[in-house]
Amino acid sequence: MNSFKFFFSLAFIKQIILSALVLIMFIYLILWVLKVVTYHNEMQEVPDLKGISIIKLEKIIKAKNLRFEIIDSSKFTSKFKPLSVIEHLPSAGQLVKKNRKIYVTLNPSGYRRISVPNVVQITRRNAEVKLKSVGFSSKIFKYLRRKLNPQHVDYDSISLPRVTLLFSCKLSHTIPF
Repeated sequence: MNSFKFFFSLAFIKQIILSALVLIMFIYLILWVLKVVTYHNEMQEVPDLKGISIIKLEKIIKAKNLRFEIIDSSKFTSKFKPLSVIEHLPSAGQLVKKNRKIYVTLNPSGYRRISVPNVVQITRRNAEVKLKSVGFSSKIFKYLRRKLNPQHVDYDSISLPRVTLLFSCKLSHTIPF
């Protein structure tokens, strides 16, 4: 019975109140330190980086106390100079904290090089599949037939109708094959 009366004693209630106050002060101190360490409400605007070359990009990013990382440079765009910024995340005008990493997509230095597979003496379907797997897209199928004069037929030189496939690369201009 004495242990049960201790929970209602003045000394125990003082200790509970004191420990609750210490806990509240500790939580307040932690929240204040977190605001200072994480730069709470200290935001800056992301500059517009589109079209800026990679050399100028480093200077601009360092001046704004930001960091950058190149995440992609595979799609060539003729609107921008080679090795210049096509797009970036977060986008221009958004508010970020200092030392935030900006993810940048660069324009490659030229068109992507593609090796053309050998499509001679294979069927149209196989040639189409091989060329599409490399990155070309089919546009026109045109059959070329030689007209034969039935009176002057040299059966040794007769060949089957030839198929001319016109393919174009998705990344550059039309290339006839």
